[in-house]
Amino acid sequence: GGDIIYSSRDPSRDSVSIEGYFYIEEKKLDYIVRKLRDFINTLPRWGIYPQEAVINTKKVEEEDWAESWKEHFHPVEISSNLVIIPSWINYEPEGEKITIKLDPGMAFGCGTHPTTRMCLEALAQAPPEGALVYDLGCGSGILSIAAVKLGAKGVIALDNDEKALQVAEENCRENLVEGQVRIMRGELPYFLRERDDLPRGDIILGNLSTEILVETLEDIKKISHNSSRIILTGIIASKIDLIKEKICKSGYSLEEIRYDGDWAYLKCCPGKGKNNGSG
Repeated sequence: GGDIIYSSRDPSRDSVSIEGYFYIEEKKLDYIVRKLRDFINTLPRWGIYPQEAVINTKKVEEEDWAESWKEHFHPVEISSNLVIIPSWINYEPEGEKITIKLDPGMAFGCGTHPTTRMCLEALAQAPPEGALVYDLGCGSGILSIAAVKLGAKGVIALDNDEKALQVAEENCRENLVEGQVRIMRGELPYFLRERDDLPRGDIILGNLSTEILVETLEDIKKISHNSSRIILTGIIASKIDLIKEKICKSGYSLEEIRYDGDWAYLKCCPGKGKNNGSG
């Protein structure tokens, strides 16, 4: 097994760097490299056409491994009033900034990924005061925690990954919001289709892959009402037309589109399928 814990893009070179750790015997390294190369060769199936990839490896001593991955994480200022802080860093916020302590658990980020950041920015710009929020694909729980700290009365957080749920629970405890975040395990869209006991939310956050969003849009109607605000990220920008078409066919009114590099963010609400978004 292993964890991919860091990625970055160099706009000047149009390249992406991904760093991961594998807990394996050294004799299995060649096998892992071959599997990575095989995976890279399958990317064109998904519409991704990379140039020749360079794979570098380095042995990390076991005593260094437990701490070395933390070097990549630093405090992240999302807006003038919201800061994400890795839990192991001592940080004194200025003024009345809202802080979120986060332990990404080696497998999650600290709010730097464009999809997460766009969601956080939307919450900070229009705080969910008194709202019931759904966090679909909650991961580390960062959006759930931010929603509560920005005024939400409660959050229902959903993920299908056991490790994600464990990290989310710990992060909620660390930020003293565990009583306001209900963490549930389930796979979309089936979880929503099979449940009839879920309350309707005022804000629906969906930081999900394009494919899962397409499958889940109709089912989001079960947990939303006429004035709900629906925020969707995790969308590859090149597939934005597919999502826009599905949103309109599903009866939503598209209100806003934002882009950050290769990623897109959409805000919509239940309506008559109008396309008011630009981009």
